[in-house]
Amino acid sequence: MTRRHAVLLFCLFVLSLLPACGKKDWPEPVLSEDRFSFKAIRAERKGACLVVEARVLGAVDNLSALSVQLMEVGDGQAEGCPGCPFKPTRAETFLPGQAGLARIGSAFRVTVCDLNPDSIYVWRVMAQNQFPELGPVFSELFSSWPK
Repeated sequence: MTRRHAVLLFCLFVLSLLPACGKKDWPEPVLSEDRFSFKAIRAERKGACLVVEARVLGAVDNLSALSVQLMEVGDGQAEGCPGCPFKPTRAETFLPGQAGLARIGSAFRVTVCDLNPDSIYVWRVMAQNQFPELGPVFSELFSSWPK
């Protein structure tokens, strides 16, 4: 092998490495594939507990946390009023696999307890996506009345 052949082989080797020298980034979420939304939410008040079932539409496997945010309505200083803007005074957060969060297909069921059984609560559900840049998903506001 001549020196010319050795130099030519070395140049070919270096040229074969060039495609691997490009810019590498972490994968970014694809909005149409990685988002989810709430399809339906229903709840039932059972004494001092609120059982919430949220049906999710879209990339349900990307849900990384589910929270129930509550505001007690009443005359107390830490309570909201019926027409006041929603300012949650309590939030219960559940993670997939954690006790208290049950998944049935594309639906999630959580139970929030230690509520005042004689109070009215305004509440909503918030879900976090595993891709933080997609932001949280909020449900509409609901009211829960004592039985």
